[in-house]
Amino acid sequence: MLTLEQFAQEVKSDVRQRIEPATGTPKLSEEAFTDFAIERLVERNEALDHELCPDQWPARGAKNPAAQVSAWHLSDDGARLDLFITEYRDEDTPPVVARAEADQLFKKLRGLLPPLTA
Repeated sequence: MLTLEQFAQEVKSDVRQRIEPATGTPKLSEEAFTDFAIERLVERNEALDHELCPDQWPARGAKNPAAQVSAWHLSDDGARLDLFITEYRDEDTPPVVARAEADQLFKKLRGLLPPLTA
């Protein structure tokens, strides 16, 4: 079984191969990481597929919060929408993502969705 540090090096190596391919169009680090992460989810049947769409929108007042998405997938029957957000850091050791930082990322992802009414 891989240690966390070994897995982090595997991720970093895979991302590097995707951003420096021998042929084809190179990807940005964040896109390469998103592909890697979601492919692992698909292998484990935790996700169906994905389309990369890295985009961010700044907040514009209280009614238009900041939003961010890294990838998405809509099931064939239209019943399930998966939204993905990733945060890639090109570091040698596995980074720690603080709870407050994770909350901010989820808040940006929720910024894509219309507000729920009671």
